[in-house]
Amino acid sequence: MYPLAEIALSAIFVISYIFWPIELSDLISYSQFAVWLCALVLMCILFIYDLRWFKLPFKIVNPLIGLGVVWAILDGVQQGFSSGLIINYILGILVGAGVFQLLYSLSSGRWIGDGDIRLGFAIGLFAGSPLEAWLVIFTASILGLLLAAPSVLKTKTKRMKLKMPFGPPLLLALWLCVLFGAQIIEWYKVNVLYL
Repeated sequence: MYPLAEIALSAIFVISYIFWPIELSDLISYSQFAVWLCALVLMCILFIYDLRWFKLPFKIVNPLIGLGVVWAILDGVQQGFSSGLIINYILGILVGAGVFQLLYSLSSGRWIGDGDIRLGFAIGLFAGSPLEAWLVIFTASILGLLLAAPSVLKTKTKRMKLKMPFGPPLLLALWLCVLFGAQIIEWYKVNVLYL
């Protein structure tokens, strides 16, 4: 698993560089990309940890949140700390963490773990807006459904208890949405909403 993880992380770094949505032209943009690469290392650790032990440990999620805060500050420096930008980040965090907090509260922790709530906080920071935070959650749900489908189809009992970690689909969706989120949203507006 570990050599595969190292190869995958290297590929993710290269793909992130090729499809990076922000022009790398000054110190701030290069710093934001460096923060993203550091976040990818933590995301890779969380991906593997959650796959193996069904847990997103705070000691890894909290530094990811810290990198998300640095990311948001650098974005603010780049775009200007307008009230609209700040509100977008706050709403992104509310969507990212709020959805998982609601699920956690409704199920008393049976449907989702408390690590997902903190990961949702990081998702809100890296997404930077409520729309992109929703896109991450929606994409992760589709990915999770695709991953669970073979097990669901194999189970013949009426009452099925399928346990699968949601962290890996969330992390993969976050990576995809940071790189391609703006294009996905634009495609949706043009082709589905006809705006």
